[in-house]
Amino acid sequence: MFSCLHAQCSGKGWQDVQPMLHLPPRTGGATLIVGTGNTGGRASGIEPDENDIVPQPAILQTRRASDIEAREIDWLWKPWLPAGMLTLFAGYGGGGKSTVALSIAAACSTGGRLPDGQAAPLLSTLIFAAEDSPEHTIIPRLAALGANLDRIHVVDGIPQTGGDPGWVQLRAHALIIEQSVRQLDIGLLILDPVSSYIGDANSDRESDVRAALSPLVKMAERTGCAVLMIRHVSKAGDSVRAASRILGSTAWHDLPRVAWMLADAPDDHQPEKREDGTRDTRRVLGVVKTNLAAKPPARWFIQPVDGPMRWLPDAVSVTIDECFAAQTGRADPGHKVDEWLTEFLKGPSRTLREMCTAAGDRFKEKAIRASLRRIGADSFQIPGKAHGGWYWRLPVVTKKTDSHPDGESDPNPPVRSLACDGEERKRPPEQGALRKGPESPAPRSVVTFPLSLYGETGKVTGGPLPATGTDGVWREEL
Repeated sequence: MFSCLHAQCSGKGWQDVQPMLHLPPRTGGATLIVGTGNTGGRASGIEPDENDIVPQPAILQTRRASDIEAREIDWLWKPWLPAGMLTLFAGYGGGGKSTVALSIAAACSTGGRLPDGQAAPLLSTLIFAAEDSPEHTIIPRLAALGANLDRIHVVDGIPQTGGDPGWVQLRAHALIIEQSVRQLDIGLLILDPVSSYIGDANSDRESDVRAALSPLVKMAERTGCAVLMIRHVSKAGDSVRAASRILGSTAWHDLPRVAWMLADAPDDHQPEKREDGTRDTRRVLGVVKTNLAAKPPARWFIQPVDGPMRWLPDAVSVTIDECFAAQTGRADPGHKVDEWLTEFLKGPSRTLREMCTAAGDRFKEKAIRASLRRIGADSFQIPGKAHGGWYWRLPVVTKKTDSHPDGESDPNPPVRSLACDGEERKRPPEQGALRKGPESPAPRSVVTFPLSLYGETGKVTGGPLPATGTDGVWREEL
């Protein structure tokens, strides 16, 4: 609703104020914008000039479907990499994405074979590399892959007078990029990673991502160049869908017509270790999204410890989703400490200091405390000590038993500890509840201590106690 703050306009609506503005008649479907454009913020009541008239179409521009001619999709690598469109390639940092992209560029530079055996088209490639050094990484990899280096161009930046080349930004330098693609006759453009070339756009905001990539989409359509955008993924995500790990806005996944993902194969599909302890890595490349064709079978390759990658001809027996699900456990730093701590506590009850000493440099105290909470370890304090004397052990699981023949439940049911390999025993009737330890879960069962072991001062009498955490007996550090 129109509202003016001038005193003479108080209580008046738009129709009352319009005659005061001396507006020119509206013709030709044009819209008058007051106080915007080139007016410098002029207030209402000042006669606008011709720059305030912003032409607006009278109707949407449309095409009748019967007038649109269907076109066949051109493929650089069918059905993986379409020409004239965007393709996303996502995976963990250091997982081999750049190597795979260079292997495709190398095949296209010589008209060689693509990963599934198809013949590659002979074309040139333009590489935007923000992380890898051309001299130390890109050129040696291409040479090892047998590439024709005359057909591969590496971008240094935007020429500047009297200084180093400036950084390329997709939106600001869209026309320069398109001119270079045409002059160099580029058929494949690689952005590694694409997030380094979107300027100040927020990669988590859909509108920013679409605005940054729109010039790239139009350039690909006009030139027929295939664009391969490399992007990182998160270690956390839905364990069912690998695509949920792609970082940033969903526009990164939605805007490209095809999306690939790369991950290490599960451990049971990895090659055997050599005698020296080294092992090559088997990785899986799969399509997680395509709007142009049915998803092709995944491909995998061997990445030797020292040497060029090698694509495997045999069929892949796992999906890319299964590969990412298997990596979730390996990527989680808490998974390893949980495994180690569970094994360590299968013996006697331990103090936090003992755990930290045994862990050494592998795990910090903070990680051990968090793991104690995750595995539900029970804690108890040595009776008679006001401070300190806290021990941890694996949780004790109480086994449910049937009632006694007389209908009463057993007052001393057998208990089983995860640390005693299934051994059951009767809980002694003389026992007292222990206090809950600091920063640990509440005990899941009552831990007992025979009172006959204590003297008047609370010190242990009758010799040393058994070093075990499975029979309700504690050990005291002397």
